[in-house]
Amino acid sequence: MIEGEINNFIMVGSLATILFCYSYTTGKLIPKGMVRLVALFPPIIILFLLPFRLTTITSVGTSSFLLSWLSTFKLFLFAFSKGPLSSNLSLSPNCLLPHQISKPTKSYHNKIKVATQKWPTKLVVMFIISSIFVLLHDQKESFHPIILTTLYTLHVYSTLGILFALTTMIA
Repeated sequence: MIEGEINNFIMVGSLATILFCYSYTTGKLIPKGMVRLVALFPPIIILFLLPFRLTTITSVGTSSFLLSWLSTFKLFLFAFSKGPLSSNLSLSPNCLLPHQISKPTKSYHNKIKVATQKWPTKLVVMFIISSIFVLLHDQKESFHPIILTTLYTLHVYSTLGILFALTTMIA
């Protein structure tokens, strides 16, 4: 089961990378507007459906957020030269993040210092919450479907919290 999920994850990551490269090339060759939107429509649809190839709630939830929601909306903006991808057609990993990384200023360093002091505590809390959900997963048959859906939602939320905390600390 794990081997199949790893293979699916590699396939999803590889296909997403190919689609981003296609989108990058499309942006260089086709002018902004409806023509670019039509050219980007296949990657948008594939990125929207791609996370359903995965099977675990953590991988589906995280990849759905990043690929189905964030990437597709950024590609819609890119089709009309809006958003973070339009300025220099860069393929940096920052284009997938929900925040834009800008040039640091003095006030920026002060904000980052305060934010990074809070993140270790938040990261530990999110990790504990996510671990509890992993332990509860073995007993999922004993939960009511509404409670199980709520637990899955909180698990995805805590996983995304960990992901964003780590990207904030790295950036």
